[in-house]
Amino acid sequence: MKKRQITGQNMYQSLVNLMNANSSIWSGNPIISAVVSTLVSLLGLLNLAGTNQKNSTKGITQTKAQARSALILMALAHSAAGMAYAANAGNNTLRVQSKLTESKLNRASDVDFADICMALYTLLNPLAGSLNNFGANAATLLAFKNAILAYQPVSQTPKTARAIHRANTTNVAAQITSIDTLVKEQLDTLMVQYKTTNVDFYNAYMGLRHAATTPRHLKTVSMFLHIKTSSGVALENADIKLTSTKGAKRNKFSKADGSMRFARLKPATYTITVSLPGYTTQTQTITANAPQKLTINFVMVAGTGGGTTTGTTTPPATA
Repeated sequence: MKKRQITGQNMYQSLVNLMNANSSIWSGNPIISAVVSTLVSLLGLLNLAGTNQKNSTKGITQTKAQARSALILMALAHSAAGMAYAANAGNNTLRVQSKLTESKLNRASDVDFADICMALYTLLNPLAGSLNNFGANAATLLAFKNAILAYQPVSQTPKTARAIHRANTTNVAAQITSIDTLVKEQLDTLMVQYKTTNVDFYNAYMGLRHAATTPRHLKTVSMFLHIKTSSGVALENADIKLTSTKGAKRNKFSKADGSMRFARLKPATYTITVSLPGYTTQTQTITANAPQKLTINFVMVAGTGGGTTTGTTTPPATA
């Protein structure tokens, strides 16, 4: 599989792990249960297709190369024997017909290579009894013939393997498309119902989903904050302070729609404090162990004093 496909495969597995770890939240919903079950089945098919794709050509090309190298050595040995015999007998025609070079054999296609070897065997086999003193005999010629016959199917094996590999590659792409469709069109929309009722679960899910679409060059954490009241009213000019265990310090104010974004953060544990006159100060602790995009909601309650909300993200399997 390509790097992008492997990243997607790891993300799907992380989604399954996350859903299983939080099954108490959604197991009572038969629709989500069915979607997760389908996701697990499709992921199993993807894993199988990936394994088949990886193994379809493993070692085959090397086997063919070894067989060809061995046959070249046999062909050159019998060519030398035929030429030596022809020179001794004064048969210039036989000497020319027996002559083979390693470069000619290496350049020949698989079909031509086998034909060249068989032509040499056919030429020399009737002379087997006369070649004993020149480095060949009936036994070596028989071994030469058997090697030619054995090479012919081996030479076709890589072509067959490549066809199987292409089929498995197509299967991998099809499985990924099926899972993408299932997750985007069903699971993503079903998870929205937990955006306010199970914030940590929802944020962990979205963290995995955002990580899968993050550009390859992105090596940082991004946080998208939404500051609202319990009734959904956006709060502007909320004072947002961010600190991390690695020494980062940021201070921003929410926009008119209650949003604010922190970008280019290193993976770390972050403490985010939001305050606004007339509302209770809220604090969240977020642990982001890998590059990803996070959506974080702050629900501000009217009053004074402080409040603390603690959340831990689930990092993706691969960054």
